Amino acid sequence: MKRVSTERETGQLETNPMSPLIRTEESQDLKRLKRLDRGLANAFPEKIGRIPNNPVIAAVIAALFKGGEHARQLQGGWAVDETGRLTYRHIGKKSGQVIIYVDLPGGRDGLDDQWAVVEHFSPLTVDTLIVFLAQLCEPGALSKTRGPAMESITISSSAVMRYKNMTRWGAERAAFRDKLAKEIEALCRIRFDVLNFPAFDPQRGSWAADGISIFGDRVLDVARTVAVHPDKENKAFVDHYWHARFGQWGMNWMNAQGKVWLGPIPKSLVEFDHRKNRGADVLAKKLGVSTLLLWGAARSRHHLERRIDNLLESVGELPQVPERSAHWAGRMFDRMVDASLMLEEHELLQLTYDGGECVPTEIERNKGWVKGWLGSKLQVERPGYLTGS
Repeated sequence: MKRVSTERETGQLETNPMSPLIRTEESQDLKRLKRLDRGLANAFPEKIGRIPNNPVIAAVIAALFKGGEHARQLQGGWAVDETGRLTYRHIGKKSGQVIIYVDLPGGRDGLDDQWAVVEHFSPLTVDTLIVFLAQLCEPGALSKTRGPAMESITISSSAVMRYKNMTRWGAERAAFRDKLAKEIEALCRIRFDVLNFPAFDPQRGSWAADGISIFGDRVLDVARTVAVHPDKENKAFVDHYWHARFGQWGMNWMNAQGKVWLGPIPKSLVEFDHRKNRGADVLAKKLGVSTLLLWGAARSRHHLERRIDNLLESVGELPQVPERSAHWAGRMFDRMVDASLMLEEHELLQLTYDGGECVPTEIERNKGWVKGWLGSKLQVERPGYLTGS
């Protein structure tokens, strides 16, 4: 026997403090959900997807990277503002800013509750967001509109797992489906205000150089349907289906009447391990995603040059000085070496130090070496197949 239920029917919105205040729908036919899922176009044709490259997405991904269990210790991360609200601020290069905060259920606004949401963020949260964005930006979906790209998609936890190339089975696979549902709940807790950021203004029908403002928006508008599937052995399993579209920011930055910027995102970055005990994979994922987003913002096809400390801060890997242990720098250097090799082996990025030397696998750790290493510069180059995306 099949059964399909929604958030409202399960009562999860009332009982789960992490569950977001998202739109719900009435029960849908299971066959229709499965048909929509099977009919999904490949969001990563030739193993490269496309995601929006604009201040909103850059700010949200940076905020996610700076979450996690060590969020309170990071340099340039989340902080309490003058009103007592926990925020992350993304400042525009010329003007404007994006202020990110969390939306708590039931009128709760305690600082510990806000930190609990931020500390839940992980590289898996970023992977999940990238998959949803790539699916929304799949070429066939974007080609259907001549205005704002505000059509929704239907995607399941099974589809997300396929994109991540997950091969888990049985109880472990079921647990991972539920984990993905929690990542979406966390994403739907994110709210942001855009203040005076230059963007396309649909009311004017032109680019607003003096900036636009948006308040209380979400990166994704999401409704979830929970489906219980029968199998041949009469053992039911639960899958999660989400109906998602861009938040209202899509009217400005995903509007075909203006300029829509999309950036390439290799599927291998999503496939890299997201678990915290896989330090090189996690750092390679962060460096790859952050650098490709920055590249798109720079609108340049040439190499980028970044100081190591600035690079680590941008991906949430630079603790405040008092929080750095005696062994932090040595371990981070080793992780950087392994992550750089991973990025090169997968033909994603080529990293070299000042003077054109490859990233060294060893460094003389004399007194003061940490300051010199953090202050040194990396040159980053993309392979040719990414420059034309």
